[in-house]
Amino acid sequence: MKTIDDYLDKAKHNHNLKSDRQLSIMLGVTGNYVTFYRTKRSWPSDALMIKIADLAGEDQTEALINLNIWRNSDSAAAPLYSRLLDKLKVAAMLCIAMTFIALSVAALPGYETGDLVAWGASLYIL
Repeated sequence: MKTIDDYLDKAKHNHNLKSDRQLSIMLGVTGNYVTFYRTKRSWPSDALMIKIADLAGEDQTEALINLNIWRNSDSAAAPLYSRLLDKLKVAAMLCIAMTFIALSVAALPGYETGDLVAWGASLYIL
């Protein structure tokens, strides 16, 4: 699981920012909020976490789930959010695998014409 520091550091790196203060300005927050996030004194809002994820080039959905894990680290909800994130990752991997299989099968000789003999022979060779 990523940490808030991972997101903040990647956002700074992606935009060549030298300090958390510069990142605060880019995020449109005043004061030491980025420092508070790093020290776990407070957490960003959902909307701000989406913006941080965008600046970091990370998935917004995963960032919001991570945010809820961090917010609920001392409660019974944290492991549930962690399991949800794991399930989403598995589902995404299955979708990618199924797409790869479908594209591979569609590339076999005889598939487009419905020639099942040629298609079956090619599949057997694979």
